[in-house]
Amino acid sequence: MANRVFKFLPAALLLLSFAQAQEAHEKPLKPGDKIRFEVKLNGPDADKVTAVSLNFAIQGQPSPDQAGFSTGFGASASTPASPGVFNVEVVVGDDASGTYRLNQASAGTPYAGHSYNTADFGDFTVVVENPKTFTPPKITIKKLP
Repeated sequence: MANRVFKFLPAALLLLSFAQAQEAHEKPLKPGDKIRFEVKLNGPDADKVTAVSLNFAIQGQPSPDQAGFSTGFGASASTPASPGVFNVEVVVGDDASGTYRLNQASAGTPYAGHSYNTADFGDFTVVVENPKTFTPPKITIKKLP
């Protein structure tokens, strides 16, 4: 069933390009910074796509003094900038810190969707520096009479 539902989207070729270059060796990002992408769709059903989304996932584990910080962030766009072209603006979350890599790109219609292998688009990695910290305190719990 799922193969039939997603049948038309694998034929579409999803292309990503940075509107603003962001690589790990560049200046680190901070919470609230924006990363802009252009997502182009080509193929027989590209015009059926009504939304695209991009998601980043942390590489490794959060720092011990940033316990509970976000392991990912992303954004979606549902209004095409032009036919078959979506501009996606990803805002770095307030609780992001570490090295994040683009790990999911999706395109969909109101009735079907498809996730693409992000390795096909290059290595989009960003480093986020966040001065906030949180080290969970030790707690004890005891039952009261």
